Amino acid sequence: MVLAAWRRRRRVRGVVRGMVEARRNGHGVYVEEWWLPAVIEHDEDALEPLLAWLRQTLAHCRRPHGIDQFDLAIAASVGEHGRVRSASFRDLQPALLYSGSALAGRIAAFLQAGEPAQAEASVRVAMALFSWGDAAHAALPATA
Repeated sequence: MVLAAWRRRRRVRGVVRGMVEARRNGHGVYVEEWWLPAVIEHDEDALEPLLAWLRQTLAHCRRPHGIDQFDLAIAASVGEHGRVRSASFRDLQPALLYSGSALAGRIAAFLQAGEPAQAEASVRVAMALFSWGDAAHAALPATA
């Protein structure tokens, strides 16, 4: 009984180490970049290219054992040489990307909080998504 519990803990630790190593090696990391108008409204229409990319990317991610969480990092700067600002969101669920989502409002608020820009300026936005499911798939031992 004690030996079985010890083996189980050892397997779990091995998977956790494997997930950390998978993340470090870039498994489950996806990156994209956009130029958006400087004036972003609090509606999903202005953010639709970003949300569509997130939905499409997550649709292709693996979800072993129901692991569907993802982390999101976003960086933005106004124009070519503006100051870069960043934010990160952790332990998100794919359901947050669909209509009426709070995530779209959080992204819009982040983009609006930056330095003021003229209407003709554009904002360079880069997003990095990390899929915990892809990392878990890379870390889990192969089954026969």
